[in-house]
Amino acid sequence: MTAHALDLHARHKVRRDSFDIDDKRAQVFRPIEHGVFFKDALLETFDEFDDWSKKKGERHKMGQNCRKVLAALMWCCDFATGTCEPSIDTLMEKTHFARATVVRALKLLWENGFLNWIRRTAKTDFAPDEGPPVRQVSNAYFWDFARMPARCLMRLKEKLARKGKKFSPPPVRSFPRYEGLQKRRARAIRDKQA
Repeated sequence: MTAHALDLHARHKVRRDSFDIDDKRAQVFRPIEHGVFFKDALLETFDEFDDWSKKKGERHKMGQNCRKVLAALMWCCDFATGTCEPSIDTLMEKTHFARATVVRALKLLWENGFLNWIRRTAKTDFAPDEGPPVRQVSNAYFWDFARMPARCLMRLKEKLARKGKKFSPPPVRSFPRYEGLQKRRARAIRDKQA
């Protein structure tokens, strides 16, 4: 096999803990109240969190790369349905960052409770010997307010209230396998930092 063929094969590899696009566990989108007001309030809350969590003599916990990726995600979001499913390539195009920078920013946003996502797959039309039965598709990104730091959620509500908008976070359904995925993700990040 040539290097090019190996590269093509790697792209079709399905990631662990991926759910079919039609699986109920992949249906994480919820309408987001107040659209543009929500976007502005979330970005302001992000800035405040990044400032108050910074320790003297150290770098910011997330920084401007994370902010730019978060803004790009908001730009790709349909607030009426909550649908947010840009590919990494789309985020790279919007932010003008390298793939590694986008992936690192997404991980930092997840670690700090500002973002969550589900990996998804879709069935292919290949015959059994022609190729894989499923392929990886873009992640389903969503805002899991239960994971957001309490101080940030309070500030987000305050910012929206100042604009005359009442905000009540949409409930996020939980599924046992999904919760296991979140715990493994958190453990892997914690072990890497140790």
